[in-house]
Amino acid sequence: MMRGPSLIAGATVFPIAEALATVGRRDRITNEVPNIDLTTLDAAHAISRKHAEVVLKDGAVSVRDVGSTNGTFVNDERLQSGQDHALRDGDSVSFAGILFKYRAEATWPEVKETPAAVTAMPSLAAFAAVSNSNGAPVVVAAPPPTHSESTGEMCSVHDHIRAVVMCSGCLQSFCAECVSLNHPAPLICRSCTGIVQRVGSGSRQDHAS
Repeated sequence: MMRGPSLIAGATVFPIAEALATVGRRDRITNEVPNIDLTTLDAAHAISRKHAEVVLKDGAVSVRDVGSTNGTFVNDERLQSGQDHALRDGDSVSFAGILFKYRAEATWPEVKETPAAVTAMPSLAAFAAVSNSNGAPVVVAAPPPTHSESTGEMCSVHDHIRAVVMCSGCLQSFCAECVSLNHPAPLICRSCTGIVQRVGSGSRQDHAS
């Protein structure tokens, strides 16, 4: 079993195996996934899509914020955007309140190859793991795409209608009955007053099964 530098939050382990790893959450519009994907840990939707970067160079690890909204912290000290901060074993690293412990050497979970994507070195997101009852790390396979991911996002209010816009702030989706597409840009979210972006055609669909 491989060992190396890692960011650890409870039973979740993110090995630091790449020269440059992006930290953030999945973009629901473009479906772009960062190397260290914190989407499942981000219940408060506080993580920016492009939040931070972790750099591995000559065996040393550093972290930098890349203009996130809610900040990157090392030992409770907020980093300035673009500032590289060298990590030492035992440092606490927080991305918008999601707390990790940095370990210079920790056991990496095994990665099981799947027919869908077999690579020589999987992205760091593939390493996210939990521990089984014996304490051994077990990789959790990604679930199959949901109805909205495979066929288009459905409206958060009218769940039988395809969404035409999505708010980048609260991540809610709305159909043409919720917003006026003839309204001059920018379109405003009816929930949080953030800016929304067009995502689909808005045709009626049956309820997702």
